[in-house]
Amino acid sequence: MAKMWLVARYEYTRHVARRSFAFGLLSLPLIVALLIGIGTLSGALQGEEPAVVGYVDRAALLTLPEALSGEGETETSVRWVPFQEEGAAQAALEVGEIQAYYVLPPGYAETRQVELVYIQEPDREVVRQFEDLLRVNLLAGQPNAVARRVLQGSDLLVRLPGAGPGSTREFSAGPTLGQLLPVLVGFALILLTFVSSGYLMEAVADEKVNRTMEILWTSVSPGQLLSGKVLGITGIAFSYLAAWAGLTALLVAIGGNVLGLEWLRDLRVDPAALAVALLTLALSYVLVAALMAALGAISAETHAAQQVTAVLISFYIMPMAFIPGIMQNLNGPFAIGASLLPLTAPVALPLRIAFAQVPVLQIAASVAIQGLCALGALWLAARALRLGMLRYGQRLRLGELFGGARSSSLAYERRAPKRAGVRRGSGPHALSRSKVLLILRHDLLTTATKPLFVLTCVGIPLILFLQLAAFDALRPGSGPASGAPIGVDAPAYAPGILATPEGYVDGSGLIRAIPDGVPEGALLAYDDEARARQALDAGEILAYYVIPADYMDRGTLVGVRQEYNPLSPNAPSRTMQWTLVVNVLGGDEVLAARVSEPIKLQQRAWSPASRPGDEEGPRTEESSGLARLIPMLIMLLLYGVIVMASGLLLSSVSNEKKDRVIEMLLLSIHPRQMLIGKTIAQGIAGLLQAAVWGGMGLGFYALRGNTLRLPPGVELPPSLLAWGLLFFVLGYALYASLLAGAGALLPDIKASPMVSLIFYAPAFVGFEIGLFTVDSPHGALATASSLFPLTAPFTMMNRLAIGGVPPWQPVLAAALMLATIPFVVRAVAGMFHAQNLLSGQPFSIKRYYRALLGNG
Repeated sequence: MAKMWLVARYEYTRHVARRSFAFGLLSLPLIVALLIGIGTLSGALQGEEPAVVGYVDRAALLTLPEALSGEGETETSVRWVPFQEEGAAQAALEVGEIQAYYVLPPGYAETRQVELVYIQEPDREVVRQFEDLLRVNLLAGQPNAVARRVLQGSDLLVRLPGAGPGSTREFSAGPTLGQLLPVLVGFALILLTFVSSGYLMEAVADEKVNRTMEILWTSVSPGQLLSGKVLGITGIAFSYLAAWAGLTALLVAIGGNVLGLEWLRDLRVDPAALAVALLTLALSYVLVAALMAALGAISAETHAAQQVTAVLISFYIMPMAFIPGIMQNLNGPFAIGASLLPLTAPVALPLRIAFAQVPVLQIAASVAIQGLCALGALWLAARALRLGMLRYGQRLRLGELFGGARSSSLAYERRAPKRAGVRRGSGPHALSRSKVLLILRHDLLTTATKPLFVLTCVGIPLILFLQLAAFDALRPGSGPASGAPIGVDAPAYAPGILATPEGYVDGSGLIRAIPDGVPEGALLAYDDEARARQALDAGEILAYYVIPADYMDRGTLVGVRQEYNPLSPNAPSRTMQWTLVVNVLGGDEVLAARVSEPIKLQQRAWSPASRPGDEEGPRTEESSGLARLIPMLIMLLLYGVIVMASGLLLSSVSNEKKDRVIEMLLLSIHPRQMLIGKTIAQGIAGLLQAAVWGGMGLGFYALRGNTLRLPPGVELPPSLLAWGLLFFVLGYALYASLLAGAGALLPDIKASPMVSLIFYAPAFVGFEIGLFTVDSPHGALATASSLFPLTAPFTMMNRLAIGGVPPWQPVLAAALMLATIPFVVRAVAGMFHAQNLLSGQPFSIKRYYRALLGNG
């Protein structure tokens, strides 16, 4: 045991003293500061001028021009302009006086159909304020107190059974920062795994390279050595976590006490939930660390840490994609199963503990399973180290790992070590004829035939599909709470109501009658909260509501449920909400239906070829939402492929430098030829990986019985694909060249994840600018970033997917990138000389740019 702690202390202290550790500590705060800065800059450039929107009121309804303003509400961000005829509104739209206009037809009272015409689609806030404007006018004949309560709705407080007012199990407008802390465990695990992946995959690489493994063999067992290294690296990871937590606490204190941000002042934390979440994080990280260390001991390709990390992280990312489904039933079979599986428990278990009552037995079972798996992974890693610790340049097969050790020596004798570098038969004459093609062919074949590359290509989509299939099989059925409208007895104008049993305790005397549309038994009255609690515990109702005596004045409504879904709207169920609105309006169900759903919106994008009355396919809100999502997906796809392919090039250059092969290559080939060949090869490999992922994704999508087609009103022109390919090629060439130069200066492949973050920062900035400027894609910030070479591939593709970009702008962006790439390639090729390749100096930005400028 003492030897294990000695190894752990040594592993911890030697890594903490490096610059890469300090950069890792600063990486997360810098990313957060960058996000805040981009968001602030985007908001400042967009300005605070109100949107100008017109309306044509053929229904003669809009007699009150302004919405009622309640206490504490902000001023409206929309200025409404009335028009007598649609032609006048159309003319104002064409000259830019208004951004859009609404048309209320004469039969609005019966159909509630409203048309929205625009050049650039307004954001959701404009639609919401127009709905409020309609509600104000619909309620014009009601008393002011009644109208205000209907407009403001209910302020719902959700409590779990047994929770008191102000406790950590009470949720208001949304979960507080303290209540969200356990949920952040899954994100912390992903971040820690990414930051420490280089350390984990090469946990024993240094000892094998400098041949100290033979000395260690005589004084420490493989289990002690591996366990000590994993504990040391785990200590490094939790040092990151502690530093980030301390910085976060400082920012929270400043935001809450200095800036007066109310959300940061509420730090209610459930100690038990946080303790379980941290224990889950520790066990899960030990499991991941042991698995990655075992893979590093098995494989001769320890430089492929990023690919192995991508496979492992996919297990943790997928439960995050299913969070909306899990939140529908936190105690359902899928949520329970995900909280028991060791690779999904870090996400699912803290989520359940934070927002639901989880049986102690399930928590204990999850922790026990994770602990056993962590111990098993440590044993497996120690065995892999024992069998492969003296193998240099060879890969340990899985059959040898799980089989007997007797075959390992025979396999060791029979297999000749792999030779890196240029293959035999490629002499000087062959290199002189086609050196670039030779490097291209060699690198492409070497990369594409690596087991880790094949595993990444096939394994990640397969893992995602299996998790999707499991989710589809285990997710809760629709049952009576499917969201369908109530039965045939419901009025045609009533909104959809969930026919689920609920209860209420009316302390205000407001509920005088249950509306006719609510099925019998869907909403039960109780004299006091004690009886409602008994019914909830017995399973007779799913939830109950307490209506206080001052509901009409304050609007506070208390809901008691077995679990809380922070992703759902902060409002009571449709059944309870419908009942409250009808009774507040004195039983007028027709008016209540109109106020609850004031419009059925149809949208029409105007272009110079269209005129009022043209029969064009109107866009629904669903297709409008997809139209906003598609640019983000295209930008994310381009970002992922560029980062993935350029990361392959960084690994290739770093590995050949580590094996001292690159020095021999430079004796017979010019650095520029080598760089071009490697860049093209790894770009093809990245595209191949993306194509395999896309093909498998489409195949799995078809196996689930789905067809890929866009809804009406959403189009992807063929030119978008051409621009996407062009900007991928240019963006990849630029980033791959910069990363290749970093690989020439890296003394240790372990630092590659940290160094990658530095060079991906401009790409990340471009990606985030694209996200923040979806609603203003032609503003100054979006336009400038779409022309800057390092951010152009992402922001320009986002703008092209949205549409309306002047043709000269993408041409100029591509021309600027084409002009930049030759200079970068020439400068990076100059970095491949003996002074840089043989130097053991640590990587630094200053040293990199000095070498890039030819001064290094």
